[in-house]
Amino acid sequence: NVALKPPQDLLRFLQDATRSAPLGAVFWPDLWPKPRRNWRAEAAEAVATASQESGQLLVNKSMDQVRKALLLSTLFAVRWDLFLEVIYTTDQGDLMCGFGDKDVYQAAFEELGVPFRMMAPRPALLVHQQRYAGLLQLDDQNQSFFAHVSAAKGEMWDLLEAGALQRCDLSEAASKSVSCSHQQR
Repeated sequence: NVALKPPQDLLRFLQDATRSAPLGAVFWPDLWPKPRRNWRAEAAEAVATASQESGQLLVNKSMDQVRKALLLSTLFAVRWDLFLEVIYTTDQGDLMCGFGDKDVYQAAFEELGVPFRMMAPRPALLVHQQRYAGLLQLDDQNQSFFAHVSAAKGEMWDLLEAGALQRCDLSEAASKSVSCSHQQR
């Protein structure tokens, strides 16, 4: 993953204008829907509606409750034999697509009541020569913030420097509807 803006720009996201205290973390969404969490009734009232993409996250490690949430997320990740099915089993009994360790952060922060923010409703797609190259994570102004060039890792720097990637935004209505534009560095 590559930050497309200065790191200092990240810090303002830890302050939520609607709260007097800083947030514990800022997460960015993945393409998948948020997995269900069935170990507590309050899980249905969770903050985010998207699965989390763990290629980038911003955490305020100076907060004690954040450090506890990070420890709990580590437990969830290393003991996947205990938590995988609880987090990722669908109502039909199958494991949902996109499962992995990425949602353990969101699960741990929710479980401990640590305030966090999911940055955007969904990422954009990065496309090179009409083929999927990765995800483009956005800021609160819908501007490019991180490039996660997952399908073109070996070419990432060359593609970014050449401005060869297109940004394709997914529509609200359906993931089948995309609108693409040239991606600037």
